[in-house]
Amino acid sequence: MEGAHIGIWSNGDEIIRLHREDPDLFVEIPQIPKVSETLKDILTERRTFKWLEKHNELKQGKIHLKKFY
Repeated sequence: MEGAHIGIWSNGDEIIRLHREDPDLFVEIPQIPKVSETLKDILTERRTFKWLEKHNELKQGKIHLKKFY
């Protein structure tokens, strides 16, 4: 498989981080790995509600927490 294995898509309002598992299969990932991390590290990391609130990743449909405050 050639090309990028990880990418970012944005429409200016939302950001989606993607991992390409196959040439035509993209899976959303929670974050881009840091230099010291592997893709497996971020895919197996457990998230808490506190982490989701801090990083504004707790969504209901397409509404972020910031829109409720």
